Amino acid sequence: MSDRYGRKRVLFIGEMLRFVCYIGMAIVGSHIIHNAVLLFIFFFFSNLLSSAITPANEAILIDDSRPEQRKYLYTLSYWLMNGSIVIGSLLGGFFFEQHLFLLLVAA
Repeated sequence: MSDRYGRKRVLFIGEMLRFVCYIGMAIVGSHIIHNAVLLFIFFFFSNLLSSAITPANEAILIDDSRPEQRKYLYTLSYWLMNGSIVIGSLLGGFFFEQHLFLLLVAA
């Protein structure tokens, strides 16, 4: 998609739609509307969009780096992504049951 429509456009639209998904998750995870099915649907589409924009992110990393920098940048990107998953999972696990709405708003 990024080759056809442009990396910037794919990233912008994908991130905006992910933002909408997070807003949707916060709304349906609140005490006003508590719907687990809609929460899952927004979560699913957020992950789908994340997977769709990852190739555009990696292509920008290749375009904006020199060959000797790429190994370092990919290593940094890999560790930052895995570290954020671990920290996010831990925080999410602690706050999920009692503070779901605040957790989703913070995300």
